[in-house]
Amino acid sequence: MLWSRSVIEPPVPPADPRPLAVLVVEDDRLLGRMLTRLLSAEGYEVAHAMTGREALRRWTEKPADVVLLDLMLPDIDGLEVCRALRRRGQREASIIVVSARCEASDQEKAFEAGAGCFLAKPFQTEELLRLVRARCRVPKAAPDRIGRTGG
Repeated sequence: MLWSRSVIEPPVPPADPRPLAVLVVEDDRLLGRMLTRLLSAEGYEVAHAMTGREALRRWTEKPADVVLLDLMLPDIDGLEVCRALRRRGQREASIIVVSARCEASDQEKAFEAGAGCFLAKPFQTEELLRLVRARCRVPKAAPDRIGRTGG
């Protein structure tokens, strides 16, 4: 007996028509604008924050699906912003750290704070877009790592 694929496979649900919301947290105005334009051109709904406080305020007003987070911000360290988002129960959001601080210890601290991915500056735009599309997340099996610093 022959079976068609449509008979044995469940129907694919329709794609979510809502574009993914991305919050770019970057204090370099030029880079922030470039990222905003790049992601907007890809169909994402983008907001840009230049400080940690502004990022947390924007998040409270409208949570994002993906956060691109610089570590070196003028007011609050990016790691603290990451921890604050995770403390607020934002486990589903993808936090991608994009930073010039790219030592192994910086990466480890970012993951411990709750980041799902780490991208070192300078970066290729295709790599950034690939990570945004993949929506890197913290593994659900590691909730105890969130918010801790050091070893």
